[in-house]
Amino acid sequence: MAEISRKKRVNWSEAAEADMIQFWQEKMPQFRATRKNRHIYQEIADAMASVGHKYTAVEIRVKIKNFNKRYRMEKKNIGPSGISTWIHFDAVHKAITGYKSFCSDELAEDSIVEPIHVESESEGELPLPSPGGSSDT
Repeated sequence: MAEISRKKRVNWSEAAEADMIQFWQEKMPQFRATRKNRHIYQEIADAMASVGHKYTAVEIRVKIKNFNKRYRMEKKNIGPSGISTWIHFDAVHKAITGYKSFCSDELAEDSIVEPIHVESESEGELPLPSPGGSSDT
């Protein structure tokens, strides 16, 4: 039977995670502007390497995917007024909240139509003469 080789799990320090979130936040407009993001993950990997953290673009993509998943789970579990105990919640929230595709609450608010007042035909106009022919204007 052939053995399946698995890659060893990559361990991240809190400092590396915090730096990655910062670089991710800086690159967020680029993520939204293009469909193919491989080069953006590589730019983050290069920036991480420049501050002493050695991770591949694939490892960074997986970490960002996991952070997105964790953020959505935390957001759902804490409710509208709760506080998360996840150490990176506020930083991830700050990184992605400007982008409505991640913010279901903002999307819901945007989809609620404000009632508008439509002036009826009789408002603001002179009354029409009555069918009897006499007009008192």
